[in-house]
Amino acid sequence: MFEEKTGERFGMSTSIQGEGVAPSSTSSTFDSLLECAVRQLPLNSPTEIELMKKTLSKIVANILENPDELKYRTLRLQNKTLRERIFDLHGAKEIMSILNFKRMNATDPPEVAMIFQADTQDSFFALREAWAWLEQQFDSSIEMEGSKRPNSNCCAECSLIIRLPSGSTVKAAFYSVEPLRAVRDYLNITIPVSDESFFRSI
Repeated sequence: MFEEKTGERFGMSTSIQGEGVAPSSTSSTFDSLLECAVRQLPLNSPTEIELMKKTLSKIVANILENPDELKYRTLRLQNKTLRERIFDLHGAKEIMSILNFKRMNATDPPEVAMIFQADTQDSFFALREAWAWLEQQFDSSIEMEGSKRPNSNCCAECSLIIRLPSGSTVKAAFYSVEPLRAVRDYLNITIPVSDESFFRSI
């Protein structure tokens, strides 16, 4: 499933990495962000993924149609609907980063929010490309075997939860045919520094 490690593997234009989506990231860290997103998203139920896709689609459309309106680029973290449909779901952090939203202090009223970074005109081009890629990931997740089970609360064909010595956990979706190396590769990009000795022992 995830044999290659390049940005092209994920079908994402390399230009997007430096124009709006992750301007401070290297190609390697951006690839890691993409892999984290595709590993996390299928951990949600089909209904949750559909709602997330529908909600983000409207948000992206509003931004592109009203590029000068800050209110459309600002998503307040305490908004109950946004929490239920986006922020509290698996993969939300990675998806918002891919779309170039950053956690910042908003005004009127003052509170913490996710704000789309419209640094240049290229930021909007990058947003279109990022959203097109994410739409494919939403659809692929819903098509996974896990979503076909009755009353499924997880689309993943196989989900692993690994508890680390530090007490933190790593959870991700995999296909049943993937080799153990795929799990190790994923841990390599997500494991906390404090647990590196544990990682080297497996």
